[in-house]
Amino acid sequence: MTAIIPTEEERYLPATVGEITSLLASTCDACGRTHFPTVAECPACGGVVHETRLSRGRLSALTEVTATPPGALIEQPYNVGVTDFAEKIRVIGLLDGDAVVGDEIEVVVFEYHPERSTFAFRRRTS
Repeated sequence: MTAIIPTEEERYLPATVGEITSLLASTCDACGRTHFPTVAECPACGGVVHETRLSRGRLSALTEVTATPPGALIEQPYNVGVTDFAEKIRVIGLLDGDAVVGDEIEVVVFEYHPERSTFAFRRRTS
């Protein structure tokens, strides 16, 4: 089986920088596992999957990155966090703003370099 890697635009719903979005994931109809990014079939059991949208979770870990890898476009320091979603999946991503472990998180579009964006996690305020 050939792996198909989604583009940044296929990993989350379109939105403008700073706006709330949802990650596009897949959940297996047979075993119930959720996968991010999306997959054509369940890699665990080969079952049929349906689209799942991940939008809110809870921050379970975070760290500050102070040394970027060669060629990285993002400037240091920056924060990365792990968010646990109700769909029983953990996703690693950039953090937009201050957050602490245990905060409720929403997914937003984040500009990490001029005219370059991806998803990030931001503390939910309302």
